[in-house]
Amino acid sequence: MKISLKSIVSQLRKSFRLVILHEDNFEEKIQMKLNMLNGLTVLSLGALIIVILTAVTIIYTPIRQFIPGYTDPKIRKDLQDTYLKMQVIENELKSRDEMLKGLTQREQPATKLSNHIEDKRAFYTNTDSIEKTFPQLTETEKSIQNYIEKEVFYDLDPNKLVGSDKNTAYYQAICFKPVQGSVTRGFDSDKGQFGVDILAKTNEPVKAIMDGTVILSTWTTEGGYVIGIQHTNNIVSFYKHNAALLHKVGANVKAGDVIAVAGKSGSENNNPGLYFEVWQNGKPMDPQKFVKF
Repeated sequence: MKISLKSIVSQLRKSFRLVILHEDNFEEKIQMKLNMLNGLTVLSLGALIIVILTAVTIIYTPIRQFIPGYTDPKIRKDLQDTYLKMQVIENELKSRDEMLKGLTQREQPATKLSNHIEDKRAFYTNTDSIEKTFPQLTETEKSIQNYIEKEVFYDLDPNKLVGSDKNTAYYQAICFKPVQGSVTRGFDSDKGQFGVDILAKTNEPVKAIMDGTVILSTWTTEGGYVIGIQHTNNIVSFYKHNAALLHKVGANVKAGDVIAVAGKSGSENNNPGLYFEVWQNGKPMDPQKFVKF
């Protein structure tokens, strides 16, 4: 039997009367005229209101924490921060391991330099060699030669720690300035200031002060982008708060090569510039004894 849409609508619109009577005396208390269409509409609206109230309760009240599988946003943020800190620590440990590996396994060029200086000493202190090489030396030339023998190849031996004025002059003569700028805070190891702060323009090129090998090239929370270079005679230079690094660990650089770009990265720096350190034999040295700013 085919049922038409019109008959269905007519059935839905068929009216009924709902009467509520008192149980004892059958007194009429409430009466209501209803049909199936109105009833379905009321039920649908009621269900929708219940769903909305439930969703609002879950979203804006702490009851959501009792729902299985739901994570507190604060806990999620703490986990993300912890993960990022662990990554930074892991990168720092890897960079430190690579630096220590480079320090222990890399052949130090200081031996070759020392041999070169010893050869020069032997040459200039050997009277026979001098006479054969310079048979026509004048008194003035001999005095210059004596000065070279006593001053250059002895007192300015770069294998010594920087301390004397002559050794300072030696390094200041061969070292490049790491960045163009002025020193705003000097070296003071007693106060934990193991380097110098140099005020420089943003994106100013940062240069290696001497030939060497990159042993550190990473990012740290305090120092920002940091690069470290191992030089001869157990000298290590560090350049911190850069905007970008241009060399990786293991790269060989020459004196004056651009190794980074000055910036203000890291939590310890608010002004654009460079924090520059020099260490020799594991001891912090005053960078101004190596570089003339």
